[in-house]
Amino acid sequence: MTFLQLFFAGGLVVITAFSAARSSVAAADDAIGRNVADPPLEEVRVFASRYRQTEDPIALMSMAKEDDGINLNRTPGDWLEQIAGVAFTGQGGLLQSYSVRGFGRARLRTEVAGVPILTDRRAGNSVGFLPPDFVAQASVTKSASSALYGAGAMGGAVGFQLKEVSNTRFSVDARSNGLGTGLSLFTPLVSSPLRSSASPSNPRSSSTQASSTQARSLSLGLSARRAPNSEDAQGASLNTEFEQWASYLSGKQEIASGTLNASWLVSRGSDIGKSNAQFPDQRVSSYPQDDHSVAKLEFFSDKIFARVYHHYQDWTTRVQRVGERENLTAYRATTSGFIAQTPVTLFTLDGTAGVEWLARRNVEIDDREQDLNDDSLLVQRLVDGEEDFFGVFMDQRWETQGKSLVALARYDLVDQRESRSDRSEDDDQWSGSVRFASDLPPLFAVSAELARSYRFPSLSERYFTGATPRGEVVGNASLKPEVRRSAELSLNLLPLSRGSWEFSGAVRVYRSDLDNYIERIALSDSALTFENLSNASLEGFEVEFLLSQPNASHSLSYQWQQGEDNTGNLIADLNPPSFRYALELTGQGFHLMSDLQYRPARNRAGPGEQNLASAWVWSGSIRRELSLGWRGEFYITNLTDELYRASADELAPFQPGRAFGLRLSWGNAAGLEG
Repeated sequence: MTFLQLFFAGGLVVITAFSAARSSVAAADDAIGRNVADPPLEEVRVFASRYRQTEDPIALMSMAKEDDGINLNRTPGDWLEQIAGVAFTGQGGLLQSYSVRGFGRARLRTEVAGVPILTDRRAGNSVGFLPPDFVAQASVTKSASSALYGAGAMGGAVGFQLKEVSNTRFSVDARSNGLGTGLSLFTPLVSSPLRSSASPSNPRSSSTQASSTQARSLSLGLSARRAPNSEDAQGASLNTEFEQWASYLSGKQEIASGTLNASWLVSRGSDIGKSNAQFPDQRVSSYPQDDHSVAKLEFFSDKIFARVYHHYQDWTTRVQRVGERENLTAYRATTSGFIAQTPVTLFTLDGTAGVEWLARRNVEIDDREQDLNDDSLLVQRLVDGEEDFFGVFMDQRWETQGKSLVALARYDLVDQRESRSDRSEDDDQWSGSVRFASDLPPLFAVSAELARSYRFPSLSERYFTGATPRGEVVGNASLKPEVRRSAELSLNLLPLSRGSWEFSGAVRVYRSDLDNYIERIALSDSALTFENLSNASLEGFEVEFLLSQPNASHSLSYQWQQGEDNTGNLIADLNPPSFRYALELTGQGFHLMSDLQYRPARNRAGPGEQNLASAWVWSGSIRRELSLGWRGEFYITNLTDELYRASADELAPFQPGRAFGLRLSWGNAAGLEG
């Protein structure tokens, strides 16, 4: 009962906070309106190339949606694994991390609704606070164009686009094997079309009495989820429990010169298990609380794009060393920023130019150590720091007769300060890429890309010394920035049609050379630190094929990667090789999916990693449209009950064994746009 009360109480709090905005919208109903035929707005299609989904034949960006595959669906981060070049890293559970082409941790930029999600977790990126039901689609920028995002995107960029709501929808799901239950509700609070007083023959009149057609909307999303511990294929308990509720408000206002968007997401998690191989005999790690607030306000038109944003996070970790002691670590941080872009024409070339400022304040990590009798042994502040990133960037594009040349450049100033040690570090770096693409009629298109990018060491890598769910970590204040130089070559088979079927494919080969690569190394059996390697290299390739028929589609992909430092040792976080075959069948009122993955054994491991055994993982689902607006879905994950690990991390536990799930939803799914 308490959980359901939290679910509805969270929604009530958010509704109350925005009630004034809703009242003002209702009061203006007689004065302004919108064209109901206007298409839904999509952030990735704004002119600004940093947020635009490319229309080139060779996509810079890969997309994933919830309905595109079958996975554990703990977070939308689970969707990413279906994309060639993306893999899980770190330990398991709700806080599972991911990497792109072997770049994870602080080398990967993650954004939610365009808001950077920066954290000082050594494991790196996780969106465990974000309910999958809130997300319209996930995007992954694997190529060097991610350099446009700045220091945190040396290895790529991952974005999660939130849903917009035009119809009420309710869903409930339940899964076996400890994967939990969930409820979600989306509803428009304000969505009525309104008529303006503008003359239809002059909709762009500058008169204050004749504004162009406008629209206002305000919508609400609620989510509540909980899960007990699950079990692996051998019946061993996995520390995967969690409880979470979240609320999401999204508003839009179209005005004469453009569109104003605002959103606010609040998430609160508790009793989150940090699943690892030492549970439960040696170490029990958990997050007693995990609270986040993500807000943005943005404006865009054909002349300018501007966004201000804010992310506040407050979470706590508890590490219990069985029979020894316990550490309770509290983390708080605030990220705020501003970005603006405008179109520019340089020597008749089209492009954009922009400026970005990102500030992290009150980055505080406190630790309390106590013995088995709950007596405090040590209370200390481990980190008290702040950071500023200021960047200017530009992109230019040349296109003619099936050929294009795109150049990106960015310059950043970085300032990092730590109060306890009275230390500060500043640096300036440039990053950029050049990409050439050309059609090779009648079957192929080819592209080549060269880039330079960098990463500044994080506050925790430099200054944090204390206990973590992984063990003792000792910071290294002398770390230098990493620099990456990369090259990529892509060959696409353009869609080839024969009768009722269509065939397409792609092969991508890439290589990166890394200077001052920051690696996590062992000081002892129980302590870790970070060091700069003089250099390292990473290379790999991806192959994807797609065959489409009227009622069926088949996709096959393969990824392979290797990376070594200057002494020949494997580097960490590399993607394991894997094959993936997905089948979709569509009939009258039903949709059937099969997802089969084979991962060959990998007998080499990087620092802090272990060898991986081969694994076959098979999942499937069937969706069916029911009566009265209902839709049902039955799915099975790990149908073969395979015993396997999601990553090579030495503390990675086995993944959950076979699980069955049922999801019922009501409402017009078409009313949820990205």
